[in-house]
Amino acid sequence: MQPAIVDACLKAGTVKHIITPDFAGDTFSPHISELPLYVPKVEAQKQLEEKIKGTDLTWSAIITGGWYDWAIPLGYYWINPQTNTITVYGSGNQRNSMCRVGTAAKAVCDVLADPAKFKNRPVYVADHTVSMNQLIPMLEEAKPGWNIVKVDLDAFFAEAKRLWDEDTKKGVEVRLLTPAYNMLGTYGIFEENNRYNADFERLIEPGYGYQKPLDELREELKTLVGAK
Repeated sequence: MQPAIVDACLKAGTVKHIITPDFAGDTFSPHISELPLYVPKVEAQKQLEEKIKGTDLTWSAIITGGWYDWAIPLGYYWINPQTNTITVYGSGNQRNSMCRVGTAAKAVCDVLADPAKFKNRPVYVADHTVSMNQLIPMLEEAKPGWNIVKVDLDAFFAEAKRLWDEDTKKGVEVRLLTPAYNMLGTYGIFEENNRYNADFERLIEPGYGYQKPLDELREELKTLVGAK
């Protein structure tokens, strides 16, 4: 879809700046193509940069990590308030940067307000960068009685790759909602050595108030998990 949009923008001649459909993990990490779910985004980025050579069209990619305030109430963020379950992958020490939906929207406005400042580069945006081991006591404070499930990360990754290969053999084309897709994305976040740059706190755009104190997250979690 992105190549068609780029072609349309170039043909129109009036579009000056594109925000690419990232808004998740860091597709600019040098190792990200090891996780096959990200390969289409990496390839689309290469095509974009090739297509706009010699033109006035510029781009920005907004990297946000997970949208936690949307995902947690639905049980999507390894924290399921409906079943009172927290899933810890590996040691639980790997930190990951995460973003509110509203903060991602603010980043879009900030980029479009000054596209020259952000042109032709990733823009890193997150409210918090925390580990599961940091989140657990906050969650216990917000709503006691969580069941903590621990998952061996190496075995989890092996199963994710097996399922991905199995889907490939079956000719699965739409992967977005497959278990393999979600598992590989999860592994990319919790890999213990930050190989895929899930912790991008050091890169967050300064001067825009994106990063918030953990005390703010502690209070917000009470609402997100439905604390009484």
